[in-house]
Amino acid sequence: MYSYEKKSKAIKLYFKYESYTAVINELGYPSRMALRNWVEDHKRYGDVKKILFSQNTQMNRNKWRRLIISNMANVILAPAECWVILVAGS
Repeated sequence: MYSYEKKSKAIKLYFKYESYTAVINELGYPSRMALRNWVEDHKRYGDVKKILFSQNTQMNRNKWRRLIISNMANVILAPAECWVILVAGS
């Protein structure tokens, strides 16, 4: 992940040169697709994102996976009477 300052610098250079290749050659980073996404975000929102959404999203996915797996284990280990109650309650 790149800092907000590095992203801003790359975007400013892009608007100066209007070329992804020129920016990447001068800075040595980022990938063409990353720079394109930053420029699109800047055009759409007026700035680049400061929050690292991908890390939070991955953490949330892992939490949901653990929750689902633990609930599946509870359902599988539940006695037959619980199944009847769950079905009747739905």
